[in-house]
Formats: sequence, C-alpha cells, structure tokens
Amino acid sequence: MRGLFLRRCRHLSTASAASSTTATAPTVKSSSLASLVARFRKETDVSIARARSLLSAHGNDYEQALAAFRVEAPAGISAKTAARTTREGLIGVWCSNSGRNAGIVEVNCETDFVARSAVFAQLVAAARDAVAVTPATSKNLLEDLQEDALKVIFSVEDDARIAATVAKVGENIRVRRAVRGGSVETVLFGAYAHGGADATTGKIGAVAALRFEPMGAVGEKARVLARQIAQQVVGLSPVFVSLNEVPGENRMRMSSDDLEAQVLLEQPFLMGGGKVKDVLEAFRCEHALESVSVVEFKRLVVGEGVEAKKSSFADEVMEQLKK
Repeated sequence: MRGLFLRRCRHLSTASAASSTTATAPTVKSSSLASLVARFRKETDVSIARARSLLSAHGNDYEQALAAFRVEAPAGISAKTAARTTREGLIGVWCSNSGRNAGIVEVNCETDFVARSAVFAQLVAAARDAVAVTPATSKNLLEDLQEDALKVIFSVEDDARIAATVAKVGENIRVRRAVRGGSVETVLFGAYAHGGADATTGKIGAVAALRFEPMGAVGEKARVLARQIAQQVVGLSPVFVSLNEVPGENRMRMSSDDLEAQVLLEQPFLMGGGKVKDVLEAFRCEHALESVSVVEFKRLVVGEGVEAKKSSFADEVMEQLKK
C-alpha cells in the first residue's frame, strides 16, 4: 500500500511540473511585449492595436509578424479606402543632367498632414523615378499620362510600395497623372516645382521644352534658361506660348493686360531683362544661334480638377467612428 501511495505521489508531482512548464512556456513578459510593439511600430508606422494583433497572431515572433505585414500590405487597400477623395499631395519633377529628359508626376493623398510626411515624400520620389526610367510611347513632345496609363508603367514592387504606404498612413493614395518629355535632337527640357522641401517637389510643378538651333553651340547656360522658363510657368501660370496660339475670337476680346498675363512670351521675365521673348532673343544673339524658342510647356497643380465629396457634419462624424 505504501509503495502504491508513493508511486501516485511521484506521478502527481511530475504531472504538476509538466503542466506548469506547459502553461508558462509561451508567456511573454509585458515589458518584452511592449518593446516588440514599439519596435514593430517604429519599422512599420502601424497603430499599437495593429502591431499587437500581428504579433499575437504569430506567437510574438517578430520576424514572422513583420513578414506577414509585408505580405498583407499590397492587398491592404480596401474598396472603401480607395473610394475616399484625395485632393492633397505633392508634385514631383525631374530633369536629367543632359536636359534631354524631364517630367512631372502628381501623387495625391487625403490630408496635408500626410502630404508633408517623410514616408509620403519617399513614395513621391519612387513614383517619379518609375516614370522617369520608362521610355516615352507617344510622338508628342510632352506626353500626358493619366492614372490608367501609370498603372501599366508601375511594377509589382511599385504597387506594393504604394499599398504599404497606404497601410502606414491610413489614407487613400493615388498616383493620379504625369507628364514626361523624351529625347528630341534640338530640344532641351527644364523642370521646376514650388512649395516643397526643394525645387524637385511641391504643390505646383512645370516642365518646359525649348528648341535651340544649332544645338551643338549651347551648353550649361541653355539648361539653366530652360529651368528658368519652367520656373516662369510655375510662377505666372501662362496659358499660351505665343500670341499665335490664342484663338482669333478670344484675342479680339482680350485686353493687352490679359494677353500679357496669359501669353508666356509676352510676360515680364521673372529674372529680369524685359519680356520672356526679349530674354530669348538676347540669348540667341549672345550665343550666335539661328533660333531659340519655347516649343511647349505643361503645368500641374496638386488636386486641380478633383471634386470634393459633399457630406454633412453627421456623415463625417460617422465616417471617423468607422475608421
């Protein structure tokens, strides 16, 4: 009897120890979990709740939770998020060192707060680079690219980067439109943006195409002039290059002040030296060229043409409660 009693005691002791080990093995100290959450948020910018959820779903394994987040991010743009209006954002411009390639891209988000964030600026730079390295497919000197055309240009990695940024900032993001200029033998491009951290990003951007004949006689000063013309387009918002482009009926109704405001060549040059046409002529004479002319320009403004979604105050409150 005594032997049977001792064997039962040993069995219960062993079972209790095993049960204790099993129950405590997966437990993570609250301090350790807090550090994992903090680390996860620092790397991904997700909310505390999202970080906790991902870590919990993967047994508090940081690497597995991070891998899961990266896999989920591309599919993270819900139909509800994609339907939200995007009127804020940034313009990104580029121009190659040779001046033979240039362009603009507009990336939109919902709030100016996100538009001013570093993560959004990085996305704009990535979108700009993706468009810049893709050869032009149009015969137009400056090719307009709308959202559908841009989706064809972007790679799987580009799409994943956009979706991951949406997941980080919690807002809808659209790469809405772009303009790019390709290599033309006698044309140099200039690009400029205003309202951002530097002259390559901002709220307004422009690209200008100038023709120099003969091209071989021009150098760095020609590229500077092209950039200054783009800056002129950003600053004074012309509609036409020359008087010849103004429709006859409009021209007869417009005052001289209106013509000066809307026609690039008739505007006073921002850098001084008379009107834009006078500056071009002075450049031609200084460098003994046959001709210097502005062929075309494009100007984009963030959110231009995007209609605001109309809703009541109650609708806005309910929308915030659903997020």
